[in-house]
Amino acid sequence: FNPDFDKPRFFIESNNGLKRTLRHREYKNINKELHTSVRLLYRAIARGTDARTIISCIVPPKSFSDHNVPLVLPKKDKLIVPSMEYYNIISYLAGIMNSFVFDYILRMRVTLYVGFFHIYQTPVPRNITNTLAKEIINLSARLSSCDKRFESFANAMDVNFTPLTTEKRIQLTAKLNALVAHHYNLKRDDYIHIINSFDGFYEDEGLKDMKITKWSDSINRKFNGEVRKLVLLRYDDIAKNKLLGAGE
Repeated sequence: FNPDFDKPRFFIESNNGLKRTLRHREYKNINKELHTSVRLLYRAIARGTDARTIISCIVPPKSFSDHNVPLVLPKKDKLIVPSMEYYNIISYLAGIMNSFVFDYILRMRVTLYVGFFHIYQTPVPRNITNTLAKEIINLSARLSSCDKRFESFANAMDVNFTPLTTEKRIQLTAKLNALVAHHYNLKRDDYIHIINSFDGFYEDEGLKDMKITKWSDSINRKFNGEVRKLVLLRYDDIAKNKLLGAGE
């Protein structure tokens, strides 16, 4: 959910950028509209030594990316879905794709590169309107809306767009992961196997009190470790008490 893991290395003049993206057949008739809105991207490079295989985020408007950061563009009957439905679908997919469950399924088939054929072959729950899915959408939209760049998107999704503390981000990410596990209808023992299969995570109790100004691989591993420490508790909360209220 982090579009600012590192600083941009270069900038593109907007008109020149839009001329280049217009060459892509998928952008026909929606090129400028699409690039002035938020979009869901994922990192295609996936090394075996990385903490996570799939890393995705919703990027702010007026961003460009290259072929190593593919765009996930929702369609229905070969047409781009309307704006509000588009927001819901990309939020839902961001929540699913960033989960431990999706990562676990995907990384068994990936070595160096996550192609669309990998994405297409990875199962995703089809229901995006039940209570679980709606809460996944809500939490994913909140985790994605990190500052004023996401104001229009956040207002449409009825979530805040103020920065989250590290502790709050850990808590919301843990709850989101637990919701996704229930949405996949995973049994508790199966979910324990999945979360324990990630051996590149480290726990650091002090991380929740840090104000992270620059992310790194080490912090990313610790963040995932702190999330994993909470997910089973959140899984049990949802199972026992049906705690499906808003994340914030």
